[in-house]
Amino acid sequence: MKKIIIFILIGVVAVLLAVAAIAFFNPFQKYFDKVFVPQEEPPLGNAGCSCIWRSSDNASYSAAAEIPIKMTERYFECFYTALGDKNADCLQALSELYASGCRDMVYDLAALYSNEMRLKGSSADLSIKSAAVHLWLKNIVPVGNNGFIISLRQSAEIVFDKMKGITSGEGIYEHTFVMEKYSGQWYITSHECGGGVWSYSVKAMNSICGSSNPSYDLLREKLGDFRRVLPTKIKAVSRLITVKGYDSALPSVQQEYGREGAVEYAFKWSSALDLTRNTDSWQDYEDDSVNFVSQCIFAGIGKMDTEGKNKWKWFDPKIDLESSDSGCSNSWFKPESFWIYCTENDHRGVCCLGGAAGGQLEKGDVVQLMMSDKVFSQVIVTDVVTDVSKNTLDFLVTGHDSEYVNFPLSLIPCDSVRFIKILGWND
Repeated sequence: MKKIIIFILIGVVAVLLAVAAIAFFNPFQKYFDKVFVPQEEPPLGNAGCSCIWRSSDNASYSAAAEIPIKMTERYFECFYTALGDKNADCLQALSELYASGCRDMVYDLAALYSNEMRLKGSSADLSIKSAAVHLWLKNIVPVGNNGFIISLRQSAEIVFDKMKGITSGEGIYEHTFVMEKYSGQWYITSHECGGGVWSYSVKAMNSICGSSNPSYDLLREKLGDFRRVLPTKIKAVSRLITVKGYDSALPSVQQEYGREGAVEYAFKWSSALDLTRNTDSWQDYEDDSVNFVSQCIFAGIGKMDTEGKNKWKWFDPKIDLESSDSGCSNSWFKPESFWIYCTENDHRGVCCLGGAAGGQLEKGDVVQLMMSDKVFSQVIVTDVVTDVSKNTLDFLVTGHDSEYVNFPLSLIPCDSVRFIKILGWND
């Protein structure tokens, strides 16, 4: 009996020593890690997309929100990798982030299609070499026990593979994500953004659906129509950019337009990282794109048109079409009024050519971005992309609202464009 007890005790001690050895040396940990420890998501492609979290407006979050925060990074990686690696399956990766039946997933797929199609439809090679996506966490709010509302600002600095020494920027966009956890898995259940390709895709899809609040099923049904219609619009914009020009002679001017001065001003007062505004000298409008371009033109001419029927001026925010030294005109800050000024002022004051051909544009000229036959923004040309024979392939443009900085016009979501050539000044 004693021998049995001794054997049992020896066995117990042996088991305890074995357990202690396993706990200390942990020889199986590497295998458990592979199975149970969450791994980093592999890169989607070779575009070199990285997310950079900047100051967070004092927003903080618990450990429970770490996976949803990581999902926002994956979301933006999908968008910018699609512009840099045509072989990456970004559409599938984006779809997997969303809960089944989510309407915003369809809008975002349309946005991603738009980016991919514009990349393919450009006359220039605009494949992205790298993209730094800057993120500012504004707020994060728990929703029940298994959800978060994440509000953030986003912009991007992009290096294109074939444009050496040039960094383009776009932003600053306000995003709101709702992330919820179902059966142990996190999903995006809502996403809203009021600018850029996201705003464009919502408006375009709603127009195709004939509803401002279409159902998920209708959106899925009409997504194919969106894909069929969009290439035609992209080709039309590409043709407008590359048309060489008209044979008619340009009007003469008494004072040449200072293009370099206009471009220098544009770069000084634009940024993809901050809302840069020259508020010491000018008003900051909610829709600031035309106001900003007018400031750039003024920097290149140094005069305002305060005489005659059509005026172009800004002394203060009050609209005053009579005074020559106070108030402002609609043409300074409203797109259609600016177009009317450029096409109807008989080449007095600022001498312009509204409806110019793409091949006639230079640095300092103006592009109006259109959707549904209406101008929704205005930008200034800050560089011209050409081939070895100096044929125009694309324009790099800068503007407020979406905060484009030296950004390819071909990649901006719009249905059409209007070009305005600024020639100079005539008394």
